[in-house]
Amino acid sequence: MTKAEHVGFAQGERSRITRQLYRTLAELTDGLRVQVQDLAFAEVESLGDALLDFTQLAGLEF
Repeated sequence: MTKAEHVGFAQGERSRITRQLYRTLAELTDGLRVQVQDLAFAEVESLGDALLDFTQLAGLEF
C-alpha cells in the first residue's frame, strides 16, 4: 500500500468512526469530531473496537 493509499484509508476509517459515533450518541460536538480526525490510525482502530462496548458519551475516552 502506498503512503497516499494509507492516508486515504485512514481518513475513510475516521469518517466511518465519526458516523458510528453519531449513530450511537445521536449527537457529536465539533470538539469530538476534531479529536477523532486528529487520532493516529492505531487509535482509530482502537476506537472502532471500543464503539462496540459503550452507548453513552461518558463511556468514550481517548
